[in-house]
Amino acid sequence: MPLIKRLLLPDCHVPFHDKAAFRLALRAAKAIGVRRVALLGDFADCLSVSSHPKPPDRKLDLALELDAVDAALAEIEAVCDTERIYVAGNHENRLERYLAEKAPELFNTISIPERLRLKERGWKWVPYKDHIKIGKLFLTHDCGKAGPNAHRDAMNAFQGNVVIGHTHRLGYAVEGNAKGKPHVGVMLGWLGDVKAVDYMFRIRAARDWAHGFGIMYEEPNGHVHIQPVPIVNGRCVVEGKLIR
Repeated sequence: MPLIKRLLLPDCHVPFHDKAAFRLALRAAKAIGVRRVALLGDFADCLSVSSHPKPPDRKLDLALELDAVDAALAEIEAVCDTERIYVAGNHENRLERYLAEKAPELFNTISIPERLRLKERGWKWVPYKDHIKIGKLFLTHDCGKAGPNAHRDAMNAFQGNVVIGHTHRLGYAVEGNAKGKPHVGVMLGWLGDVKAVDYMFRIRAARDWAHGFGIMYEEPNGHVHIQPVPIVNGRCVVEGKLIR
């Protein structure tokens, strides 16, 4: 039986995404016939409801932000029309925190899944701090840690194979347990626009963060193989094909 392929998209931070990198990932998926997708959290930035100080020159309108997210999801849907998973991150969770703190009366009346009509559009929503298992692999946004070893920490937490978002870094580790059984921990970079970063020194973001995504291959027995795909100079390689 053929392997099941899935596109894994890490943090995009729409509307502050790098549109060229985002669309390159979609072209790569289309080129190799990927029709399933999983978002690894922070697909939406939700700056307007962030608790952090906000620059006055940015439009602080959640409706406009979610309109951009809606349009980006439609771009994905045009390529991945079979099975879609939206793992929420801490940025999607900004809306819940905002409502809980400032408008608790509205907490159960406004949500990102409903605003984006995710269920109607065929998306499975996985709340922040939760996870989903596909075959023998867990997908989640984070396990409470960032940094260069966050994928190893997540592998420890799950005691199994896991792919995370959150860190904006590319990392891949294979480690055995006490029984000698190997597990993989992966983080796949991000697809945001580094020029839009204003909450940390940009040189650190440019140094530590990397544009990338992943292709997941699932065997009929549930074993899963992850191919990290770094984007270099606006190009990437998937299954031996140069995509630009």
